[in-house]
Amino acid sequence: MTFQESIYIATRAEKVFAAYAAVSQWPAWDPEVESASMDGEFVLGGTGKVKPKGVAQTKIEIVELTANASVTTRCLLPLCKMDFVHILEPQANGSTHVINQVVFSGWLAPLFGRLIGKSIAKTMPATLASLKRHLEAQ
Repeated sequence: MTFQESIYIATRAEKVFAAYAAVSQWPAWDPEVESASMDGEFVLGGTGKVKPKGVAQTKIEIVELTANASVTTRCLLPLCKMDFVHILEPQANGSTHVINQVVFSGWLAPLFGRLIGKSIAKTMPATLASLKRHLEAQ
């Protein structure tokens, strides 16, 4: 089960990627995140923690990373994986098309997709709009 939203941001993909890589700064632009940190470097296989608003802190792992192009973080749920996929597509005019997906896989993906995915999907447009404002103001 996949939920997706996208937005165009008037800045280079490198700048957008840098915002994703600055994990401890996610709360500055993501209204759904109270706190976030990495245990080490922002690299493939790196781990950290995220505290979304209204729910317990959870562990994350970077399971895909292509500098300035894409990054996927994973949270493990019972019998389910929840991946946050961020794809950056540079545009000819210097802007970036940012595509965010939340992908549920595993035995309980349909259940968690309905329980968690739908509420995350509702907040995705506001989160992307906030990222856009944050980056375009710099």
